[in-house]
Amino acid sequence: MTGLPTSRAAAPFQAFFGAAAPLPALALSLLLLLACGLAHAQYIWIDEKGVRHYSDRPPESNVPASRIIKSPAVPEAKAGAANSGPAADAAPSELAQKNADFKKRRSEQLEKDKKAAEDAARKSSNKAACERMAQYQKTLASGERITQPGPNGERRFLTEEQRIAEMKENAAHLNDCKNAQ
Repeated sequence: MTGLPTSRAAAPFQAFFGAAAPLPALALSLLLLLACGLAHAQYIWIDEKGVRHYSDRPPESNVPASRIIKSPAVPEAKAGAANSGPAADAAPSELAQKNADFKKRRSEQLEKDKKAAEDAARKSSNKAACERMAQYQKTLASGERITQPGPNGERRFLTEEQRIAEMKENAAHLNDCKNAQ
């Protein structure tokens, strides 16, 4: 490279912008450095549990002003305009109302999701029970000998009358399954 002597610190800028543009690179670096300050949290508050929160959004409306440590500075020109007229008084309550509406919609959606999950679980359980009943009906109709545990734990075989009664009862339950679907 020809021209001005360069240091190691300037080498990345020269590699990116070229040897002839150290001033624009420096200006861009300073601009980016200043922009980082704007990205910092604008609100700092302490909740009822003593936890410190940092955010770029204002705290909830239930946080008292005494617990808000830092809020963004309002320029003087905007402060005079913002504090005058009925619109200034309506803005915080409007924001609180929108926030309350959002929380209400969110809780309603969570309730719907919970109910849908419960319904899906119940339908799945009912479907599995109906499938077991259908399999039991096939077993009853096959004529195989079926055992059930007796009162003392011994095996006892179903009689033909008991098999027919079981088939009728199971058929009624299967009809309920078909009607539920």
